[in-house]
Amino acid sequence: MASINLDGLAQAIATYAKVEKKLVLAEFAKAMKVSVDKYCKIVTKVNGEYHLYNTVMSHVVQGFEPKWQELGEWYARESIIKSYRQKVNFPIVPANVLGTALAELYQENKEPTVKEIVRIIIKDLLIQITDDLELLSMQGSYDPANKSGKFGFSLEGWNQIVKNLLKNTNNPAYKIPLDPLTEVNIYDQLLKFEKDIPKKMRAKIKYIHMSTNNADNYTIEYESRKGQVVTYKDSDKTKSPLGKRAIIGHDNMDDDIIFATIEGNMVKLIDLIENPATINDVQKEDYKIKLFSDFELGYGFALNEAVLVANFTDQTKGLGNDELMELYYPHESGIKKNNV
Repeated sequence: MASINLDGLAQAIATYAKVEKKLVLAEFAKAMKVSVDKYCKIVTKVNGEYHLYNTVMSHVVQGFEPKWQELGEWYARESIIKSYRQKVNFPIVPANVLGTALAELYQENKEPTVKEIVRIIIKDLLIQITDDLELLSMQGSYDPANKSGKFGFSLEGWNQIVKNLLKNTNNPAYKIPLDPLTEVNIYDQLLKFEKDIPKKMRAKIKYIHMSTNNADNYTIEYESRKGQVVTYKDSDKTKSPLGKRAIIGHDNMDDDIIFATIEGNMVKLIDLIENPATINDVQKEDYKIKLFSDFELGYGFALNEAVLVANFTDQTKGLGNDELMELYYPHESGIKKNNV
């Protein structure tokens, strides 16, 4: 079995990254798209934090009297979505390459060219990046002490984002109390979730997000009650009990999460302009080739107050703050802080 020349392979990878720059950029951009992204608004050119400002105005209309009577306030409230610098430091030891899938080509008496080897390596690397980002997008839990040298701690995924949101009192989500979910009660609990959607949001909510496990359990109960089979064609997805909203199951979402929000409120932060994801450098050291890449990535909600989240902890309903409720949801009567 032939050997692979270290210098030749390193030069070939560097040349490929430089000559095929547009192709490599496109391949990396494709690799960075994961399943949840179809529900996210993409924001580019970020560096660390993305500041958003939402404006809210209280009631201004009143009955006429011929004197000045101030009524109404205008608020500009800030929220911040963080992005996180990611990196790929991938080692290639050519002496070990022939023990992988490339050996099959040799066994077929077809010796691969260096260019073919480079393409296979880059293809496999991009597949792994996609798989990693798919997991991180949901299960990532940022930890400064472990973010480097380990997998899983380099950014906040949606599981952690939603759980952090439930604890946020400055920019709170709209909580909807539910009972702990079971295979039997999930249909009724989702019905309760929809009935408690605030009036001003009902026409704007198109999707309800949950784990695939919960979505499957709901589908089983849905089919049992409706007497029809869901085929999962685009026109025949599982629908919610009241609003006929699409039930979206996410493979890596935790079972104790259900949320819904307006279109465009889920945000993905990337940097395609100043620091696009690509192969930044190729270095040779001893018997190893080192591939370097880094890029920006982050997820979050643009407006927390427009997120409806299932509350399995207590009976708190709404934003948990009378002043904020009056600003954002003035038509939801009878909702007080920590009401039971």
